Amino acid sequence: GSPAIDAGLALPGSVEAIDAVRRPSGKGVDIGAFEQKEAEAGKGAKLETSVKSANLGSDVYLRLTAPQAPGSVYQVVLSFGSSPAVRITSESSLPVRADGLFALSLCGGESVGFYELSGTLDAAGSATARIRLPVSAGGLRSVGIYAAGVVFSKNMRVSATSNAAFFAVNAAPSP
Repeated sequence: GSPAIDAGLALPGSVEAIDAVRRPSGKGVDIGAFEQKEAEAGKGAKLETSVKSANLGSDVYLRLTAPQAPGSVYQVVLSFGSSPAVRITSESSLPVRADGLFALSLCGGESVGFYELSGTLDAAGSATARIRLPVSAGGLRSVGIYAAGVVFSKNMRVSATSNAAFFAVNAAPSP
């Protein structure tokens, strides 16, 4: 956290920051032109899966909606667990665990079967990400995957976070 957050002096007539965020949005007015507005986990965005359970070789769709934020940048992340939550800022978090799948979802891409995990929300404030599950999993029987989304304001501050969405991946037993 910045020492400028909540450390300013409230002056008459300064009800909005340069980015139209109402002052104060926290315990006090922030120093400078911008007012920090942070989101709690599951606040302002919703993430839904197309299925509760999927087989290897199939696609799973994740729909992120934040109707108050059309045109904003988003990121969907994946994890094998939902806790402990990943802290984004001092006041916001994502309800997923930071593990190998989380890291891969941040830097992976189409080469590992992740499509549109990041991008820009459409005019309605929504986006659909797709995960192509691998055809084989080397002895894996089944696993649960959690997903969550974060939406950023125009100045790249966290403006909304989603709930955790869950789906199970079913693998055929090994011969």
